[in-house]
Amino acid sequence: MKRLIILRHSKTETAGGPKRDIDRVLIDRGRRDAATMARYFVSRGHSCGLVLCSTSARTRETLAIFRPIACAGTPVEFRDELYLAEAPDILAALRSLDDKEGPVMVVGHNPGLAELALGLCMPPLSVEQEERHRRMRDKFATSSLAVIGFDLAAWRSLRPGSGLLEDFMRPRDLGQTGD
Repeated sequence: MKRLIILRHSKTETAGGPKRDIDRVLIDRGRRDAATMARYFVSRGHSCGLVLCSTSARTRETLAIFRPIACAGTPVEFRDELYLAEAPDILAALRSLDDKEGPVMVVGHNPGLAELALGLCMPPLSVEQEERHRRMRDKFATSSLAVIGFDLAAWRSLRPGSGLLEDFMRPRDLGQTGD
């Protein structure tokens, strides 16, 4: 069994201006949302064994808030190729993992993360799962968290439609401000 956790970075300062996109940092709301999602993650009994994180300032900062609360001590690999990566590129990175790794968290950006999550999940099997899928399709907002389980022994076996969406949450679903 493999488990993938997908965490979109938290809310950032507005794009544009003199600052490069990769250097954009979180705003106060983003910092609060990252902590809220970390507490939610812990409350649901989730865990992570390895974190793959984009090298942008906003993903690093999101992880710096999330990790001490939810997965302290978990090894982190900062990967340049995850910065603004498209779904096929993220999938390739996951397929290259050692099979002993798990659960694996990816901290990155949209639209790649949303496309990856939507593409990996099989159709919902229950009303509860349909509600999760509906919210995820509606908007994979900043600080969104998806947990997808796979009945697989090897990461290289990840295929579209092979995962079960076990959890999906956004700050706004918890009564927080998220976008």
